[in-house]
Amino acid sequence: VQTLTDNQYRNSLYSRLNLSGKVSAVRSLGNNLFLVPSMRVVMDRETSDRKQGPQSDETLITDSLSPAFSRNVMEWQPGLQLRRNKKLVQWNISLDYDQLSLNPVLNGTVLAGRSYQYLLPSASWQKDLGTGQRLSLNYRTDVNAPSAGQLLPVKDYQNPLMLTSGNTGLKPEYKHDLSLNYNRFDQFSMSSFFVMLSGQYTSDKIDWNRVVRPDLSQELAMANTPYAAQSRLSTQYARPVRKLGIHASLGFTEMYTRSVSMVNAVSNTNNSFSHVVDLDVHNLNNDVLDVRMGGRVEFSSARYSINRELNNNYVNYSVNARVNFRPSATWNFLLSGDLTHYTARSFDAPVTVPLLRAEVSRYIFPNQRGTITLRGFDLLDKNRSVQRSSQLNYLMEQRSNVIGRYFMLSFAYKLNRSGSKGNSMGGIEIH
Repeated sequence: VQTLTDNQYRNSLYSRLNLSGKVSAVRSLGNNLFLVPSMRVVMDRETSDRKQGPQSDETLITDSLSPAFSRNVMEWQPGLQLRRNKKLVQWNISLDYDQLSLNPVLNGTVLAGRSYQYLLPSASWQKDLGTGQRLSLNYRTDVNAPSAGQLLPVKDYQNPLMLTSGNTGLKPEYKHDLSLNYNRFDQFSMSSFFVMLSGQYTSDKIDWNRVVRPDLSQELAMANTPYAAQSRLSTQYARPVRKLGIHASLGFTEMYTRSVSMVNAVSNTNNSFSHVVDLDVHNLNNDVLDVRMGGRVEFSSARYSINRELNNNYVNYSVNARVNFRPSATWNFLLSGDLTHYTARSFDAPVTVPLLRAEVSRYIFPNQRGTITLRGFDLLDKNRSVQRSSQLNYLMEQRSNVIGRYFMLSFAYKLNRSGSKGNSMGGIEIH
């Protein structure tokens, strides 16, 4: 076995400038109808400057691995909207025309620029169904230009087993979003109910075009795929339970995602399902003692049309708790914790990440304008970042060290004169 070592340095500088402006006018047509012509202009510039070379001498730069790249996007978007506002029903329909120009520049050389034209229809409808009830329907379209990283045509050799590169021939993504919302609030029982059904369809979705070699190394390049689709159903019910002295909230979320990518010139379809249950509880009489607890259980599954051996299911759960004690107008004590658990499934072992925080605050000066706070973060020193990925030829679990245990003493001063007991929010603060 021969071991090769190549130590190199890499310095990357990224910047982005986004400027936009919109001018519109409102003209009444009578009978609660209004016509709104508009003009919107967007200028978006991204630049990336990467320097790479041998670590032994950082004055040496490998030109082929050190691109200076920029991407300039200019959009002119005239539009026309018709809307109607009545007491119980409001609606509007609009149509915009988007003229988009995309100009990439590599190492000072202007590459082939392109222009695109899109029609962007949108509509919304909202109706008050009675006291505390509302139903709304929304549809909109949007264009998402490729980023500088997605366009950069220079290969990245940071991981020799997975070479990546962008594609200057990428087209913008064209998205359709549709959502239906229903809200209900009962002011007598203080209960609330919410449900939302939404869907998204994206044509020319930007994703990876993947080539897997016999030695399992990969070469990836950005490409426009035929489409990507997502649907989502969310619902939540909350109400106080006065006999127990608590307020409870229960929520459910169902999500389905379908995407298509190319692997060795073969179309691969990925279907992902996600089912989430959320529960939150807190006490009603919380002027002095505020106790909040919650939990989440998430079941996810992934299905591939290629290499079905990687089809997998995941069950992750997390719990959290927070205790806030305010014995007087000048003292506040807070203790909170989170526990996140990642099941093993196809990975070596399950991972559990506990996180414990505490703080004590002392309010000084009239109207509590000054606050001295001592905070302790990650008291158990167990904080970790965990990312898991299931790919066509491997499973990856990445654990990263993040900010660990620390203590911080801070002072905040409000410039306004208003104050609220045990609450540092509101007004302008100086730290």
